[in-house]
Amino acid sequence: MGALAGIGQGIGQAFSPAATAEAGAKSALGWGTLATGVQVGADLLQGAGGFEQAQYAAKLASRNAGVARLVGQEEESAAKGRTTAAVASAKAQQAANGVEVNSGTAVNVRNAVQAFGDMDAAMIHYNAAKEAYGLEAQAAVDKSAGRAALAGGVLKAGASFLSGASSLSDKWQSYRRSGAV
Repeated sequence: MGALAGIGQGIGQAFSPAATAEAGAKSALGWGTLATGVQVGADLLQGAGGFEQAQYAAKLASRNAGVARLVGQEEESAAKGRTTAAVASAKAQQAANGVEVNSGTAVNVRNAVQAFGDMDAAMIHYNAAKEAYGLEAQAAVDKSAGRAALAGGVLKAGASFLSGASSLSDKWQSYRRSGAV
């Protein structure tokens, strides 16, 4: 309870008019030190928060890239299955209509159906890969932004510290001029 009472007394003195120049200078020095420390801490926390947020976004983009690949593989597989079914259906219809299915135009028709199906599957594969690549690139950008946020927080904290130190130097000179030292 003694520590809390001391803090409470210090806060009370800070908000009451200083009785002497020495008390005012001492109060300004104490509050300036506290304010500098709080600002430095806030700057570091802001940088760390930006880093964590960007890292989470990067992890999410990376996971989404994996999902895009898996979905693309499933869609590509389904397209290949549809193509196989279309070729088999074309052959069955040709045979049902009395067409010789193992030569000439009948084979060419089925080959064309197969070629279009293969192109469709290739396009599905390409689009999935392109989406995954874009998401991986976004993850890399997010990671870089996180590192920049962390570095920015540290730099801002350093600037706050230097600014506070300069201000505290002025307050220290006032304290010395008050005759306390």
